[in-house]
Amino acid sequence: MSSTGPSRQALARMINNVDTALSQCEQRERRPLEKALYQVEEAHDRQDCWQGNQVKGKQSRKSHANMHDGTQAQTVHTAPMDDAGHPYEEIEQPYGLRDGDGHDTDVDDFDSGTAYMEDNHVSDNEDSHQDSGYVSSSSYECDRPHSCKRKRNTNDLSGDSPSPQPHEPQRPCKVRKSKGRVATRDYEVAVQQLIKFAIGDFRGRLASQYAYPDRMTQVLWAKEAWKEACVLHDIEIGFNGEIIQMITCCTSHLTGEVKAKLRLLVESIYGFDCSPRESIKSKNCRLVWDLKDKFGLCYRELGDKKSHIPRSGLFQMRLNQKGANLIWYQNKRNEGIVFDKYFTPFPIPALALLYTAAECCVDEWADGECIDICFSSGEYKAVYDKHLANLKKFQAQTKDHGILDTILKDINNSGRRDDCLSDNEIKNTIQEHQQQGDNTGNESDDADELDGGFEDNESEHK
Repeated sequence: MSSTGPSRQALARMINNVDTALSQCEQRERRPLEKALYQVEEAHDRQDCWQGNQVKGKQSRKSHANMHDGTQAQTVHTAPMDDAGHPYEEIEQPYGLRDGDGHDTDVDDFDSGTAYMEDNHVSDNEDSHQDSGYVSSSSYECDRPHSCKRKRNTNDLSGDSPSPQPHEPQRPCKVRKSKGRVATRDYEVAVQQLIKFAIGDFRGRLASQYAYPDRMTQVLWAKEAWKEACVLHDIEIGFNGEIIQMITCCTSHLTGEVKAKLRLLVESIYGFDCSPRESIKSKNCRLVWDLKDKFGLCYRELGDKKSHIPRSGLFQMRLNQKGANLIWYQNKRNEGIVFDKYFTPFPIPALALLYTAAECCVDEWADGECIDICFSSGEYKAVYDKHLANLKKFQAQTKDHGILDTILKDINNSGRRDDCLSDNEIKNTIQEHQQQGDNTGNESDDADELDGGFEDNESEHK
């Protein structure tokens, strides 16, 4: 845009020209030009006013206050008059058409600023409401330069008053790159210890609370197990997605381990026989029917319907103790020994998992010979829920007698018996030793008497 604008007469003739009637299209095309002319003329008037005030200020310092008041009165915006005495229509000058020196800003600068706002999706309303201390351009446009930055809020002065940052735990460090699936050995020694403990704690939660939790519960238990590991080892190391994945994978690992270890045990306890003879296969099929009928595998004795002998020994199977010892009490590093808070007494969900895995092993003999069946959660989760409901119902109805409570306590006490010697066992050993010592002393006295008798007889014979 040129800095020299048209004269007042030319501007008046352009605005007040009513001789020729313009079409609507021509009027729309004329509006931007008229607006630009208004802005140029208004800029010249303000520049002349500002220069006049500067000249007057240099003439006399004594009347500076009065001249300052006059300057303020003259700087009040008044609409310019044309030659005919008609005031121009005042149009608000948009922000960005003037710079700090009063000169017209280049159109390219204004276009670049507009493009920046469009590219960053910034609107006038959005920009004006972000900060309450921001001064709008309508009242501050003459003295505010085009490149002026917005006022900073006191809340943004993070450098002057830094807010306290929470303590971030140390990140888990890898010592080698994972080849395929991530493994515990890929991390440093401290992280390996935490992972091993967290996995054991997670397996204890599965056995004591629920063996088939949903994904959200698995992640929650894994995080809680990791926190328990950090507290026990007195170290604060954060976890990542790979560590949580390694811990939650133990859900399927535990159920598969239970089924694999009970397979041979079920075969020996219930009396299945592997033979190609058809008579043996028929016997296995009948046994599967009896064990599956009304939870017959939970009884110690199946009875005999023909002889009218009822079943007996509900939830008192040898499978209880033998299965628990194989899975949770086999050595001192198993969960039943290390995490005794989950297994004191033996948890009902763990016993339900034993019976569910045993039923899967029984199903493998449905055709008379053993055929492997996958112990998946999709097929046997409902079976697990039934066994769990039966155990809880049995505990509620026999609470006064304490039948199931006694069974659970005996499983845990018998499983932990090999963990350490009890005081009674030590006392019994001491008593046995004392008794053996007394018997040894009496035998020695008898032997001396016999030797003395033989010597007297020999002397008399001589």
